Amino acid sequence: MAWGQGARRPILGLLFRAQQQAASAFETRLLGTPVPQNDMFHRRFSSQVSSSEQMNLIKQLRERTSAPIKDVKASLVSCDWDIEVAQKDLRKRGVVLAAKKSSRTAAEGLLAIAQDEKRAAVIELNCETDFVARNDVFQYLASSVAKMALSAQGPGQLFFPFDPEYLEVCHMLLYDYLCW
Repeated sequence: MAWGQGARRPILGLLFRAQQQAASAFETRLLGTPVPQNDMFHRRFSSQVSSSEQMNLIKQLRERTSAPIKDVKASLVSCDWDIEVAQKDLRKRGVVLAAKKSSRTAAEGLLAIAQDEKRAAVIELNCETDFVARNDVFQYLASSVAKMALSAQGPGQLFFPFDPEYLEVCHMLLYDYLCW
């Protein structure tokens, strides 16, 4: 016991001296504020985003992009909590991820046929798993694309480019149709 009490006194003396040196070298307190005796460093101001604001930013960015929370938070942290820059960063990461996934083979899928009295259209719509191929939304998308190919004017057209916006509208219409 005596050894422990004796050892504590020199450590307190060292801490007190370090506190005085730190206070004179770097001052973050407001003038006129009393100095606490047992605090070594005293910080009143922070440039960091509060945790409630962080959660709010994560929620907003997740609603905008539908990205996983882990990726959203990592993007916000790397962009210093700027939501616009983080959204651009997530888009860049999404392009890289899509490029990685584009090399995978889509071995499953289905054929959709649409016909009238004179013509018929057959399309092949591929996916990665048979679970997706059996999905009602996927089957409806395949049949609607086949009907669209049948209604195309001109026999020389072999393919039809689709904009991503068109596919997004189709997805929303299919979702509304199937959930109705």
